[in-house]
Amino acid sequence: MPSPSIYRLAAHAGLPIGLLLTFMSACMLLSIHYPSLPLALVGTILIPVCLLTYMRRISVRLPMYNKFVPMWLFAMYSIIFGTLICTLLSALYVIFIEPDFINVYLDTTMAQLNENLTGELQQAHQRNLELINMARERHLLPSPLEFISSLAWSTAFFGTLLSIPLALITVRRRRVAGNIL
Repeated sequence: MPSPSIYRLAAHAGLPIGLLLTFMSACMLLSIHYPSLPLALVGTILIPVCLLTYMRRISVRLPMYNKFVPMWLFAMYSIIFGTLICTLLSALYVIFIEPDFINVYLDTTMAQLNENLTGELQQAHQRNLELINMARERHLLPSPLEFISSLAWSTAFFGTLLSIPLALITVRRRRVAGNIL
């Protein structure tokens, strides 16, 4: 039986990664209604742990992939496939449930800052508030979909960067373990 391609393996790993990324996105998107929800983003540590677990399994079961490039491709494509799932679900949320997300987010953030700032910080904040209102009037703020797509691009980019040390760790661990035995 031929070995599955690294792309197929990454596609299968993309679903749980996508669900974790969707959880992170939901925490951010719902923070306008539940201000303490971003504290749940501590769970982001699960993404590299999940990827390392998958990568370790692959390197044990399919030793031909126990090289830097296949492990890097696996992690990178897993993040990209997961990002696609997260982007789709987040886009559906901002299109159908919270179409005015950006304005509500800014209003909520500004109200929280108004409550918590005093003195000089309050005066500096007033200038920021004026700039944001000017940006709204001139329609310079991103649409919710532009916001989601920028999150998707940054997630894919930083996921690609994250996959480099993960691949190095996986390959090094396997080689060290192989040398010891």
